[in-house]
Amino acid sequence: MLISFRLPLCLARPTSLILLAALVAGSMHFCFGLVEAAEAPQLAIYAMNGDGGELRQVAQAPGKRWHAAPSWSPDGKLVVFHAYTGDAETADSHIFTVHDDGAELKDLGQGRDAAWSPDGKQLLFSIAEKNPEKEQVGVWVMNADGKGRQWMFAGYAPVFAPDGSRILFVSSHEGNQSIYVYDMIEGSQKKILQEAYQKKPGSARWSADGKKVAFIDERDGKSVLIVIDAAGSEKEQAVRHRGLIGGPIAWAPNPKMTLWSREKDPNDPQQLSVIAADGDDPPAGLPNQDKGTLNFDPAWSLDNQRLVFVSDRGK
Repeated sequence: MLISFRLPLCLARPTSLILLAALVAGSMHFCFGLVEAAEAPQLAIYAMNGDGGELRQVAQAPGKRWHAAPSWSPDGKLVVFHAYTGDAETADSHIFTVHDDGAELKDLGQGRDAAWSPDGKQLLFSIAEKNPEKEQVGVWVMNADGKGRQWMFAGYAPVFAPDGSRILFVSSHEGNQSIYVYDMIEGSQKKILQEAYQKKPGSARWSADGKKVAFIDERDGKSVLIVIDAAGSEKEQAVRHRGLIGGPIAWAPNPKMTLWSREKDPNDPQQLSVIAADGDDPPAGLPNQDKGTLNFDPAWSLDNQRLVFVSDRGK
């Protein structure tokens, strides 16, 4: 019996590059973000230096197959991620933290898309519809140890601004899916993408200075990397690249964006690549991408020296 699951389309972190990954080969096939296989692949969390050196597996949650959305704590000592028993279409995801050396894997409970606060004391996360524990759907916050869970507002894929004053998130509470910013001081929300956000599920990432937001969308049947003004100005919107790319992207603190790409051939493996936030240059592949058919969801450490990502290369 075939099980369908979706692949994330792009990733992000300060200068102006974005991290990409490319698509699956072999018995799986990619079509508008949908992969079909006999079962979800066995994924795990990996880390490496920015030059591709010291590649290692950080974690593989017991009993979980699909892993996603890893990111470093501000001090670089912990990695947070979520994982599913089956594939990304199910709602049984749990959030985990683990030390960067793979020690002390801890299950923080139900949730997905966890993101660190700038001081590392809290985690934003979201809970999906049809979740097995019947928790309220939307954006939540909790302490870094998993305690003190509190619902905040409708939406998903939340990310703190670099200064912690705002939260970037995706929501369809006004009808069409769009990108919003929640002001932590005023307690107010503002839509910053005026047109409908076609990519589902969507996600967006801040630039290092908090002035720009980047995301992957689908326009005219093609994946596009778009950069917009974080304040919502329509004049500041720009399409940076069109091609076989996907996210979520990784941006701040790296000046370039990181995402997955398979620019040469749709049947090539899904590879992590970087692209400058400005200019016309296409994505350039990162080192040590010669194994695995899935490499995606990158995130840079705050010192810009290490990259964490998801891969099936250990199969």
